[in-house]
Amino acid sequence: LGAIVGVLEQFDTDWVLFAACDMPYLSREMAEILYENRDGADGVCFLDEAGRVQPLFVLLSKKCLPVLRERMTAGEWSLRRCYEKLNIRMLSGEAYGMTGKVFENWNTEHEERKDFP
Repeated sequence: LGAIVGVLEQFDTDWVLFAACDMPYLSREMAEILYENRDGADGVCFLDEAGRVQPLFVLLSKKCLPVLRERMTAGEWSLRRCYEKLNIRMLSGEAYGMTGKVFENWNTEHEERKDFP
């Protein structure tokens, strides 16, 4: 959360895309979908096939900063909980054809898949 706040504070742009480094199947097309759905929201992220929020692939507006700072001060570090206090548009990945491994994350070398490009 601290890194996200720091990046939002430093960039001159109104919107910043955040992507977890352990999600190898994210794509430019997915980022474009987030960007195209940003109007009227504080941020945009996807839900996976099970309806779980994917909090670390998200497009966030600087409008989020006051809430994110307040949650940090309160010791609340969960992005999911922060999103509950913001107007985060959550898109169904399935509605955009994002199924299967798209939202996989790899945390160890043993999770690598042979089909990775």
